[in-house]
Amino acid sequence: MSDINYSIRIIDDKGHAIPNSKVQVHYDMTHDSGFTDSDGWVSFRKNTLMYNAAYVKVYFRDKKLGEVWAEDGKSFSFTYNY
Repeated sequence: MSDINYSIRIIDDKGHAIPNSKVQVHYDMTHDSGFTDSDGWVSFRKNTLMYNAAYVKVYFRDKKLGEVWAEDGKSFSFTYNY
């Protein structure tokens, strides 16, 4: 079993960070959530059994922003349009 750590940044359509907001991530059979910091970043840690990456669906304010193949140490940015 290995752990992967990855980060997600949420920005608005003008490129400004969205702080103090809940981000949800969904995996095949589980999910997790966290809150963005003052720069719009939130970090996640996922235990994996067979792979060194995880397929992740990213949700913000009940809207699906996208899907990523999260690997250890990677970061991703998503834009939320109000």
